[in-house]
Amino acid sequence: MINRRKLLIGLGSLALPLALGRRPLAQAELLDETYFAIRLGDNQVGEHFLRVRQEGDRLVAKQEGEAVLRLGPIPITRIRQSSTEVYRDGLLESLRISNESGYYEPRRRNITAEAAGDRILLVDNQGRDYEIDRDAMPGTGWRKASLQAPVLISPRNGKPREPEIIFHGSATVRAMSGDSIESEHWEMRGDDMNAQLWYDSGTDRLVRMIMRYEGRDIEYLRL
Repeated sequence: MINRRKLLIGLGSLALPLALGRRPLAQAELLDETYFAIRLGDNQVGEHFLRVRQEGDRLVAKQEGEAVLRLGPIPITRIRQSSTEVYRDGLLESLRISNESGYYEPRRRNITAEAAGDRILLVDNQGRDYEIDRDAMPGTGWRKASLQAPVLISPRNGKPREPEIIFHGSATVRAMSGDSIESEHWEMRGDDMNAQLWYDSGTDRLVRMIMRYEGRDIEYLRL
């Protein structure tokens, strides 16, 4: 259940750090490191990078992506996003998302979430403050287990959402390399979180995602 709280005094003026403290490299184990091609139709318009590491008792996922949408040769908008998600014992501990859209006068926005007792304190793009379920997860898509969360945090605007989750069964995905990947096809439907997601049947790793953005279907395809 989502409970809206009053905006904390002065919260909007705080400088929120994007960098997280690092553990010694000896404690870190690389679990996944992947590039995705970002495509609009048959054209590649950008690239997205995902790295997942086990750092002691924490799971840390970092993402960086950029795409430029054009009308013919003319760039009309640029989309940039970076995020850091930290989990402990399968639960979200902290979240930082920074996103930017637009080309000549881009809009820059930040989303933050921190675990606090049996709740998560969430601040959306517009500085609005929420207390949400401790089992809430980011709706960034890379983590299949997040689809079972009671509340998903929109990576676009930071609002807590409860989209419908639909399983469409098995499917074959053709990667950019031409290899065929047996996968599970899932869907998030509702609000601003409409997306199709495909996960490798053997590893649960995200191999393809199609999300709706300003009336366009933007595809992420694993390289």
